[in-house]
Amino acid sequence: ARRRPPAFSSSVRSLVAGLRTPVAAVGSRSASTGGHVKWVADVVSTARGLPERAETASVAEAAWFLDQIDPNASRLTAACVDPTEEGKGTVAASMLEIRYPLSTDEFLRRTVNDLSDMATFRLGKFFQAVDAITADVAYRHTAATDPLGQYTWVTAGHYFSRKLAGTNITRDVAIRSYITNVGGKSIEVRTDALQMDPESGKEILVNVCHTTMVALDSQTNRPTPVPPLNPDPEDAQGEKQRRNLAMWNKARLKHRRETSMLLRERMSIPPTPEEMRGVHELHRIAAQAWEEGNSRQVELVRTHTH
Repeated sequence: ARRRPPAFSSSVRSLVAGLRTPVAAVGSRSASTGGHVKWVADVVSTARGLPERAETASVAEAAWFLDQIDPNASRLTAACVDPTEEGKGTVAASMLEIRYPLSTDEFLRRTVNDLSDMATFRLGKFFQAVDAITADVAYRHTAATDPLGQYTWVTAGHYFSRKLAGTNITRDVAIRSYITNVGGKSIEVRTDALQMDPESGKEILVNVCHTTMVALDSQTNRPTPVPPLNPDPEDAQGEKQRRNLAMWNKARLKHRRETSMLLRERMSIPPTPEEMRGVHELHRIAAQAWEEGNSRQVELVRTHTH
């Protein structure tokens, strides 16, 4: 007969329960399941459309970094506006869209396919594009005010990436990247992967990722002030909503830094015995569920990450 699990103190039970729940609330927005659903809804509703004055360009002309790292860049097309023309310093001026013609380019389709039964756009390929396009967007933001190249942009991190819908590998994909907030010496860049719904004719947000870019002085390699983001009268409400989301993202990151183990910091401390007992109990419960054939009851990391 299988042994009954030993009784644990109420403090350990509460710790185990806490390990199963998301991070505590930050600011006015809850980090509970309901709060996450609200966050996703806000992200979807605030997706920025491509400016009407955007024109098609080659990737070599509009996205230097992507052109350098993607061997299939010549098969892609870009859409953007001239960042040095009227409206410079706005979200629209630095926005960059890269189009993958998967519906007509079978070779390109095979290079981005994840080769699984789901036959979808490979996430690794999406993140490779994100890493390059966000840098291109950052340099486009300072193109009008920095003709001598005094700024060096570095990626501080990618975060809050979500897979929001399935990708149809036989339809074109557009990866659109744009600034959501400008701080003192950094910016947040949001990248959306979109596909067109043939029935409704509307864009479907498939993936989203947020990136922090930090500006350095090219001479001293020290963080330097960033040019402000000029308002766009045509999208004032959308910019306000995305800025609020960016501030919440920033608060969540700050909370994570303050509550993580900080393994790379001097102030890092090992888990307490109580925390270790709680983690051990989670593993024990999971192992028992797998042995009894109840694996569907086990919460895995992959069900909470994308």
